[in-house]
Amino acid sequence: MGVVHSSTGAYCYSDSMRNRPQLGSYTRGDGEKYKVVTLSLGILTAAVESCVIAIAAIFVFGWSIPMAFTCGFVLTAVSPAVIVPVMLELQSQGLGTRKGIPTLVLASAALDNIFCITAFSVTVTIVSSSGSSVYTLQP
Repeated sequence: MGVVHSSTGAYCYSDSMRNRPQLGSYTRGDGEKYKVVTLSLGILTAAVESCVIAIAAIFVFGWSIPMAFTCGFVLTAVSPAVIVPVMLELQSQGLGTRKGIPTLVLASAALDNIFCITAFSVTVTIVSSSGSSVYTLQP
């Protein structure tokens, strides 16, 4: 079980081995301190990965550009089910907490997923559109 309250900066999760709830928190300064790094890890890396995958899909499979980017955004998205428990475990062990690394990775993973889901929905709309309204973003 995991509950994350980003507005308060607190999290609570249950360790499945011991079944004891554990509480932890991070200071709001961690988010402000690493804002540029968080944005870079969350958005810039996802954009670069998606572009590389799209270019490979265009040349290897001969796909159209929107279809290749759709594939790129699907493959770039990270799995919160893998990242969150590992980062919370590292945080409970005190590994990287002085530098705020678990918090940074959790925030970056959330941004990565938001970016990939949004970009995926835009590219799917472009792929499924037909005619001259392909590049129109307004209904």
